[in-house]
Amino acid sequence: MTRPGITLLETLVVVGILGMLIALSMPAIQRIRGLADRTACQSQMRQIVTAAHVFHHDHGTLPPTTRGSDLVNSRLSWMVHLLPYIEQRPAYFTALQDLETLPDFRELTQHRGHQTVMKLYVCPGDPRLAVVLADSYGDLGSFTSYIACVGLRAGPSPRLVRGAIGRRLEEITDGVSYTILIGERPPPASLIAGWWYPNIQFWLQPRRGPNNEFIFGVTPYHDPTPDCAVTPHVFGPGRLLNPCDRFHYWSLHGGGANFAFADGSVRFFAYSAGSDLIRAMLTINGGEQVTLD
Repeated sequence: MTRPGITLLETLVVVGILGMLIALSMPAIQRIRGLADRTACQSQMRQIVTAAHVFHHDHGTLPPTTRGSDLVNSRLSWMVHLLPYIEQRPAYFTALQDLETLPDFRELTQHRGHQTVMKLYVCPGDPRLAVVLADSYGDLGSFTSYIACVGLRAGPSPRLVRGAIGRRLEEITDGVSYTILIGERPPPASLIAGWWYPNIQFWLQPRRGPNNEFIFGVTPYHDPTPDCAVTPHVFGPGRLLNPCDRFHYWSLHGGGANFAFADGSVRFFAYSAGSDLIRAMLTINGGEQVTLD
């Protein structure tokens, strides 16, 4: 009696068909995964802006930036100020304790918070930042995927037009639905930008930054190689291996980036939207006319 079976050729044909089906399905799987990361990132940014609104209710302004003589405001970033509002109150009081014993700017990187990853501040699409990392100078730190706009300068010796961070909502005369609070900007591969903890736009020796906030359109402190020239470009594609891309908004999602607005909404903008549109929404009282679909 002969047992039924399949030949080697038939086995190879089946394996080949299965391999083809898997290969055809991979782009769809990657797109779904990318969309899931983008959606999760939007959810986190929405939580951050919601926390900023509760902070505003309690303090009368959005979280502060590097302004004023108050030690807490001038040393700890706006992200630290939000910790009690994102269920991280113990981490906030730890920051205050460390500030008492290590108050100097040069000592902020020794604080416990500087080497504590805050999951809410890390886009799920950038798994690098899920752990404490050493930058190209060997200094350990924790990083964020998001950066706030302090203000905007454009043209030779222009006046600063303020951004929303650190301001009162009633000061946003351009409209809270048309004013960006934070946007995406992944740290470069060298990790010379993107610390979430210290309230330092730039660390001069060696030159690092911007970290969690930035005045767009100003002459940047740059890594000596390559030279990052001043540009009105505030939004466009970027690469982790290009350290100059740390001076504008972009993301690892592909095709664009998420932005959180002062009204609490979060929108994804394709790079085709252009820098002009994003620039118009970075200030609180520039008077620009903006139309959104």
